[in-house]
Amino acid sequence: LPPQLSMEEKDLAILLSNVLENAIIANMRQSADRRGLNVSLQYNQPQYILSVENRCDTPLVFGEDVLPITEEKGHGLGMASLRDFCRKYGAETDFRQQDGWVRVLMYWADM
Repeated sequence: LPPQLSMEEKDLAILLSNVLENAIIANMRQSADRRGLNVSLQYNQPQYILSVENRCDTPLVFGEDVLPITEEKGHGLGMASLRDFCRKYGAETDFRQQDGWVRVLMYWADM
């Protein structure tokens, strides 16, 4: 990442903590031999790229905005923070589940 971020550090911290928490919880629900987690955050001027992949065999339900939704009590704040970040910084998100992996790829331009 560049020495000086073009976004508020707290916004990036909230995004990362929520996305990682969701990935870790889903991953830990897997049997020990089916766990996996990959995280990458990089800056290729003028664009930030965040990639988070985790194992998850439980089928996800996606909403109209192509982000996962849940009816589980006490959950859903992570995706709300992701939506807020996308609106504020014009981030694009590709969220998908395939072959036992959940992948979220986010990218946004330097401001």
